[in-house]
Amino acid sequence: AELTLDDARYLVDERPLVGDYCLVSLASHVGAADRDAVVREIASLLDGLGLPVRFLAHFGSLVPGESRGDSVMHDRVIGAMRSPASVITPTTSEEAARLARAAALVVSSRYHPVVFAVPAGVPAIGIPVDDYTGVKLRGALGNFGQDGVLPVEELVAGRGGAVASRVWARREEIRENAARLSDEKQAASADWWDRGVRALRDEPSIRPRAAPAPAHRPAASAGWRTARSRCCRPRRRAG
Repeated sequence: AELTLDDARYLVDERPLVGDYCLVSLASHVGAADRDAVVREIASLLDGLGLPVRFLAHFGSLVPGESRGDSVMHDRVIGAMRSPASVITPTTSEEAARLARAAALVVSSRYHPVVFAVPAGVPAIGIPVDDYTGVKLRGALGNFGQDGVLPVEELVAGRGGAVASRVWARREEIRENAARLSDEKQAASADWWDRGVRALRDEPSIRPRAAPAPAHRPAASAGWRTARSRCCRPRRRAG
C-alpha cells in the first residue's frame, strides 16, 4: 500500500515561526464513548501541557460568541479546565492552516488540523473516535513519521497524559523529520499524480468515450399525455 498526501497539505506552504501555543479542534462526535468522560479527560490533558491553549472550530459559527458545531464541545472542555484558554473565531481555510502550522502542539479529533500541522513539523495528537477517523488520523500522522494517535477509548481510560508526554518529548525529532521529508514527500506526491495521468492517457479501456447517440423515443400516447397533465397540474391549496 502507498500512502499519499492530502492536497490540503499544500494549502499554505510558507515556513512558519514556531509558536508557543497548543491549538485544539474537537468535533462534537465522540463515537460510543461517554461524552462527560471525554470532556473531563481532554481538559485534564490540556491542563497538564503547560502551554497556552487556543481553540479553533473547523465546523462552527462565524459569529463571535455564538456556540455551534465544534464550539459546543470546546465550551464544555473549557468549562472543565482549570487553566485559562482562548477561542479563535474561524476565518478562512488558509488562516486555519497557518494557525496549525505555527503551533507548538496540535490536539485534534478532526482530520484537517493534523494534515495542516504535520508537514510543518508540529507535533500532533490525533483522537480518533471510530475506525474511520482512526484510518484518517493514522495516515495523516504516519506520512511524516508521527505516531501520536490517542484513541478515544484510551483517552477515557486516563492514558492521555502519557501520550502527550511521549509526543512532546519527540518534538525536536518530529521537526527534523518533517524538514527532511518535506521535499521528498512533495516530489513523491507529484510523481503519483503524474503516474495516474499517464495511466489514464495510455490505457484504452479507461479513455473517455463519446456519448452514444440518443435512441429513438416513440411519441407518447394521448392517454399518457392526459394522465401526465392531470398529475403535474398545479393544485389549489385547501382552506
